[in-house]
Amino acid sequence: MGHQYIVRAGVRQGRRHAGGFDLVDPVHELGNGPEHLPDDNELDEGSFLDSRFWERNKYYSQLFANTSVWRIWSCDRLLRCILGRYAWLLLHLHTVTQDGSNDNESDDLAEILVMNNPNKTLGNIFMYFLKMLRIDSFYTLGKGGYLSTSGWLKSYMAGVPIDKYYNPIPWYTYSFQNFIKNRINKEMMVFEYGSGNSTLWWAGRVKQVISYEHDKSWYEKMEACIPKNVELHYVDLQYGGEYSKKISEYVGRFDIVVIDGRDRVNCSKNCLNALKKRGVIIWDNSERECYREGYDYLVGSGYKRIDFNGMGPVNAYSWSTAIFYKEDNCLGV
Repeated sequence: MGHQYIVRAGVRQGRRHAGGFDLVDPVHELGNGPEHLPDDNELDEGSFLDSRFWERNKYYSQLFANTSVWRIWSCDRLLRCILGRYAWLLLHLHTVTQDGSNDNESDDLAEILVMNNPNKTLGNIFMYFLKMLRIDSFYTLGKGGYLSTSGWLKSYMAGVPIDKYYNPIPWYTYSFQNFIKNRINKEMMVFEYGSGNSTLWWAGRVKQVISYEHDKSWYEKMEACIPKNVELHYVDLQYGGEYSKKISEYVGRFDIVVIDGRDRVNCSKNCLNALKKRGVIIWDNSERECYREGYDYLVGSGYKRIDFNGMGPVNAYSWSTAIFYKEDNCLGV
């Protein structure tokens, strides 16, 4: 996705690309999946303040104690507690002080406060206020809609590409991720221009990842936490130089080549001999016209193209991730 800022504790800490992630406590080191996360349904309002919660959920405290994700997640629950108690007082005063012309409204409010299910009462009050403010649809979309289930909301707040369980994912469009996730296997070899969360994601799904990085500081962060099946190399960036040419040292080696770093047009011209016979090329940000020369080169070399458009992690806008392939390819396209 090009260079972006890492957001950690609300401070811009540095720059990275290809789905970078501040890997002080890498997700793959701590574990994956929902078993490491607290279930919202199990927690009463305000229970995140309970010391037992912190003890049970060290996953959160280790990885997100200093991030905007933790602060916003906690503040959301705290806000609901405060707003609910404040709303209770306001609604009580409202029903006492209003005259008979507002009886219907008072009846509606009283119905919200029915105590036959106390666990839902606070949520009903919260939603009532959101409806009054005409923002209930936004809350619903983020709480249980696509923005929530895809993990987009959490990635947007964190400023890094993660899924709904806070696991690292590539900074590709969601449509492309959904397309490819069941088409790759542990026998595949992947070459990446640019390292980051995508490197960790690929590493958990293929045999080996070889990644070339041009950013020295980001390379040093990644080098400290990459898994054993990743080879990470640093090459100083010079357009038309070694960065784009290093892949030519690998002949017929890779099932997938990912172009998501710098000097992308030259990378596309140098990568074809490194592909296996059934190999494919993934090109992120394929909507950008500045790479037209590279697209045309691949198509002119006999490759077909499919663009996967839409939203992806972090960003509030849509873009494209493309796959370039031939008729007989490793993804079965």
